[in-house]
Amino acid sequence: MKGLAVVVAVVACCPVPGQACGACVEDKVAVVYDHALVRKATASGKIVVFCDVRGPLDLARLKSVARGAKGVRPDSVRVSQQPAALSFVIESQTLPPRDAVKAMQRALGNGMQLSIVHLLKPEPTSVK
Repeated sequence: MKGLAVVVAVVACCPVPGQACGACVEDKVAVVYDHALVRKATASGKIVVFCDVRGPLDLARLKSVARGAKGVRPDSVRVSQQPAALSFVIESQTLPPRDAVKAMQRALGNGMQLSIVHLLKPEPTSVK
């Protein structure tokens, strides 16, 4: 019995790796998050957009449409199948993220549905 108690205590103390369920915003952001890209983009005054993707998923088409969208930096596009998500950097400071997503949505048609779940905006500049 004492041996069983030791085994139970050891197992209880072992960390269990967490798994993303894909349902929360944090999972959708994390799966397409590229730290180097985010730091570079926000430091240079750009906005990073994170989107939820619903409906029948075609990753190649989604990536192609996103890379060709006006105002999107093509090399910044990241897509994920599970959970279905998209991220990209807006190059133009005059193009609102919602307009870029609307343009992508029009190009995708009625299949996949995109919705913005998070925006990372430029880092404030410090005054010296």
